[in-house]
Amino acid sequence: MFWAYGNSLTGDIPDLSINKLNSGFKVQDNLLTGWIVSTFNVQLKIVDVSGNAIPSASINNGLIGLDTAGAFSGTFDSSGGTNGAPTGAGATAVTSLQGKAWTVTTN
Repeated sequence: MFWAYGNSLTGDIPDLSINKLNSGFKVQDNLLTGWIVSTFNVQLKIVDVSGNAIPSASINNGLIGLDTAGAFSGTFDSSGGTNGAPTGAGATAVTSLQGKAWTVTTN
């Protein structure tokens, strides 16, 4: 688990694909403005990027990446701050994740 919340971090969340054993990351309540998403591991069960300023396109990529990984029963939170709302394929990924017992909270 990687926790770095409430630290006034800025910039992008880096690509986390190299960490194959990470079960979650919480980077809420920072000043993050992007997210470099490639792939997620199936062990990832907690993603909390709430309270940041991540645009819809990056939120969409995160949701699509999680859905593609195929993990069941997790939590995704991108609510609060000025984070963008999921659109298009990102919104479709929300529905798919919910069907896999994920709790998804967004703006």
